[in-house]
Parts: sequence; structure tokens; C-alpha cells
Amino acid sequence: MTEKNDNYSRNFSQGPTTVTAAHQAQGLWAFDNCVVFPLPRRRLLLKSKRTDNRVVVSVEVFQILQLCRQFRTLEDHIAQIKKMNPALAERQSEISQVFNKFIEQHFMISAKDLVANLQYKGRVSHQTPLFGILVRTCDRPKQLARLVKSFAESESHHGRHYRYLVMDDSRSPENRAKNQIVVGEISKNHHLDIHYYGREEQQKRITTLISAFPEHQETIQWLLGGHEEDTRFSGGRLWNYMLLLTAGKRFLTIDDDMICQTRLAPHHQNRLEISQRQREVQFFLDRADLLARTTVSNIDPIEQSSEVLGCSIDKAIHHFSAVKLQEQAFKDLGSDQIETLHADSKILLTQCGVFGDPGTVSTSWIYELEGSARSQLVENLEAYEILRASRHLWLGSSSFHFLPTTSLLSTLTGFDNQEMLPCTSPYFRNEDHLFGTLVKALYPSSVALEFPWGLLHLPEPERTWNQESLDKPENVGVLGFLADVANNSMGNCYANDSFQRLTFLAETYLGLADANEDVLTAGIEENLIHARVGKVNHLQTQLDTYQNQPPYWASDVKRLLLAGSNALVHREEQLIPEVAAGSERAVQVALVRTMLRQFASALKIWPLLWNFCKENS
Repeated sequence: MTEKNDNYSRNFSQGPTTVTAAHQAQGLWAFDNCVVFPLPRRRLLLKSKRTDNRVVVSVEVFQILQLCRQFRTLEDHIAQIKKMNPALAERQSEISQVFNKFIEQHFMISAKDLVANLQYKGRVSHQTPLFGILVRTCDRPKQLARLVKSFAESESHHGRHYRYLVMDDSRSPENRAKNQIVVGEISKNHHLDIHYYGREEQQKRITTLISAFPEHQETIQWLLGGHEEDTRFSGGRLWNYMLLLTAGKRFLTIDDDMICQTRLAPHHQNRLEISQRQREVQFFLDRADLLARTTVSNIDPIEQSSEVLGCSIDKAIHHFSAVKLQEQAFKDLGSDQIETLHADSKILLTQCGVFGDPGTVSTSWIYELEGSARSQLVENLEAYEILRASRHLWLGSSSFHFLPTTSLLSTLTGFDNQEMLPCTSPYFRNEDHLFGTLVKALYPSSVALEFPWGLLHLPEPERTWNQESLDKPENVGVLGFLADVANNSMGNCYANDSFQRLTFLAETYLGLADANEDVLTAGIEENLIHARVGKVNHLQTQLDTYQNQPPYWASDVKRLLLAGSNALVHREEQLIPEVAAGSERAVQVALVRTMLRQFASALKIWPLLWNFCKENS
């Protein structure tokens, strides 16, 4: 451990001083992630989480450094500081000297060092064969037929053959029968290795698990059982079934309303990127416009999705040897996100982009777009009226994009289930968001990889966004609440073992479920307020930053802002959207409490079920 005695207590709020021009270090830099301890006289002790170095600084210097937590050039950092604090515009040389001092003392992290740390070390790793492509389908036989035909066309084009399993969650017996016919005809007519897994096959696995663990029958039924009379969305039920079916293996999933035809991302680039930036967006006027203005690719989506799934990040970077890892790959990555980024960080999830319907419930996120996407959206009123209600767009990455965390899209997704992936809630929407959160909770050093291409997502009938959503505040939902609890609590879990981390989270959920009515109600409400405050602040920043945007764009942002602001100052009875409007708070809190208990019980037995399925596959 090295302790630095330098005292960077310069007060930048004072008037200008004469300072010799400082040499400006090149490359991308980010201020280190530090633990902060307050000291007398507005001073702070900073302790680097990365190097354990220590330094004492003034509050003013620390406030400046907090603006420099993302990897950017020092010139960009200085420009950001000037923007946030115009009074420092005349003090560039002084700020540069502080930067150089912190670089010397290793409190500024160089992206160049990250490039060196992620170079391939030539480690030998075992890669299991791909189990197959699992298709989630639910009461959409026509769209299922369209998808599996596109599999046959893709195999014919690429000359490769894979195994497909149609996992049927249809509630209608008629649709289940149609799905079986679709699978049988495609298998026969196109020689596709495709199999149907319906309620009967699923029930056999449930029966086997209950026989092995009769004491956990109720939880197993909750996780995996289908109930005809239950009208709740149950996308996670099939998700859990697939994770047990593939225990110890790698697999891909795809939804039935996709088409297996690869198209290159707009502005496609053969470059690597490691960041948390937003997905890129390009709008199209309609489906015909999208198909005409995008480029069909010769990439085999299944092959490329599975090639590096489960590999370490250094091996994956080496695999894309034609694309060199450079400093720019880390632009805008936060310094707090590199603590768990190592050469041996595993790629547990892969994802491609979406052409067509993005699958999101709300349209509010389009008002937070930047760059060319924003320009396209607001270019003229006629186009704006179409685009803001349209669900024809590109959503994804233009580069090979490694992410420390990811929000999953309903597209072709790869899962490395060689080590135990977590279950998700069988009921309610946002099951994919909860799952992604739990993957990171169990495996903090894992990463996801998005490819610079996408598949068509064309639901039938076509959907449109309801503009009335502009008058509704941000909502979290019961599974969003569970995900937020995981995010907030796992910082206090220091275990390395994934099973221990899963147990820690289960106990956290159980502890919250046992809270009294007032405490749990306050927790749900404060979590919702936190989400709404974040949205309100971001929308206000958008209005303040982009004052030159057209009034029709600003008017919609103000509608969202008003809805969010009103929800903050008026006590609402509706805490979660999964219950009928007008339901008493007690009913809503009871639902959350029940979900906390049921999901915690599921997490506790999940390793038993997963290992049993792995050993008996």
C-alpha cells in the first residue's frame, strides 16, 4: 500500500492565478473509483479501490474530479468542467496541472492500460457444443411458421445445420395443435432438425423434479407449472423451463415473431467497444421503408452468436482478430465499471439488434435520444408525427459492443448456462430485465456482447404506440422492484461463490417480505419516487440542453415532465401497475410481499433443481 501525502486542497472558487501552461497527457483518462472519507476544513481523504493509494483533497477539487469518471480525453474533461462551472473557464492551465498530478499519483486511469490488460493470454478453455436454438412461442402459430421457415432458408443459404426446439406456452389447445403441425411439416418438407416441446413434455420434467424433491412441490409448481385459469403474463415460466433443460450447456433463444434474416446495423463498423452507452436508434417511416433502406448480410446469425458465447473477453477480442482493440473502445466507460472487468471476464450473454418493433411498452425513451437519432426524430413536423408513433426502427449497436451489464431485447439471445444461470419470475412482465440483473448479481465480472447486426422483429398485427402514455408518469412494476432490490443490496455481498451470492439475495428478499406493512409500503413507494425523480431530472436536462429543438418535440417532453412532476407532489394510490386501477394500497403491497416470498423460495432451491437437471440430462 502506498499513501500519498500530497494535499490537493486548492480552492478553485478563488480568483485567477498565474500558472505556467501544463503539458496535456494524451489518450483517454478517467478519475479513479475511490472511497471518500470527510476531514475537517472541507477536506476529503480519497482511497483508491483499485490501487489502495490515498490522497487528501479539497471539496472543490473532488467536485471537479467527479465530473471526470468516464474515459475521455483531458481536453474533453476540461470542456465538461467549463460547461458545468463557467467560473473556471479562465483556469484551464491550473486544472491541467491537477490532472497531471493525479496521473503521476495513479489516481487517473489510462485506457491504454486497459487495452494492455485485456490482451489475449493464450489460455486454454473448454467450449461445449451448442445445445440448440430454443424458440419461445405463445398462441401465434402463423408467426411461428414464418420464423421456422426462415430457419430453413438460412440453413440452405449458409450450408449449416442446427437443432431447434419449439417451447410452447400457448394457452389455447387449438394453437398448440397448430404449432405441432407447423413443426411436423417444416421438419418433413425442409429436413430441419426441429422438435416440439409442449405442455406434455414440460409436465414430465415437472413431475420428475417433484418426485426428486417432494418437499419443494409448491415452489416447483410456481416456477414451472402452467395454469390455464391464470391470466397473468407468464413469459418467465418458459424461461425457467429452458434454463433447467439446458443446465450445463450453451444455448440460444428467439421469440416466435422474429425472422432469421441478418441485416447489418446502419453505420455498421468493424470495431470493438466496451461501454455502457445507450443503444443506437434509426427510425423508418414504415415496414417497406425499413426493408428498402437496410442491408441484408451474409452473416450466419446462429454461428456468430455461439462462437464466443462463454469465452473470456480476451479470447473473444482475439477471435475478432481483424478488429484491433484500441483506446477509443473505452470512450465513456465509467471508472466504477472497470473494477470487475478482467481479461478472464466471461461472456455469459450475447445479443443482436432489432429491425422493426423494439418491443418496449412505452415511447418515452425516444425523448432521451442523442446525436443523429434525435436529429432524425425532430427533422420536420410531418415526419415527427409518424416517427413518434411508429414501431419501425433499428435498435442496437453498430460495433462489437461489450457491456458490463445489459438489458435484454426480445431477439436472438445467447446464454452460457455451463455454470448455473439464475431463474426469473414466472409471472409478470420485465422477466428478462430481472434475469439480466440477477446474472450480474451472481457473476459480477461477467459481460454481455452485442453484435453490429440485427434480425427482423415484425409482430402481426403491427403495433403503434399510444400517445396517451405521454401523460403517464414513470412506473417500475413488481419485477422492476425486485431487480432494484437486487441492485441496491448486492453491493453488500462480498462472497465470490455464485451459490452463496444467490442465497444472500434470497435472504434479502425474505427479510423484506417479513417487514411490517408501513416499512414495505414505504420501500415500494420510495423506489418508485426514486425512478420518477430520475426521469424528471433527465427530462428537464433535455429541455435545458436542447433549447433549439422544435416546439412540437419540446411540447411532448413537457407533457412527460408534467406527468412525472405531478406524480411526485401528489400521493398516488397506484404503486405498481400489475393490479387493477383503483385497488387499495394494501392489495398492492400484499402482491409484492407474496412475490418476494415466492421468488426467494425459488432462488433457494434453484441450485438443487439446476444441478439435478445437469446430472440427469
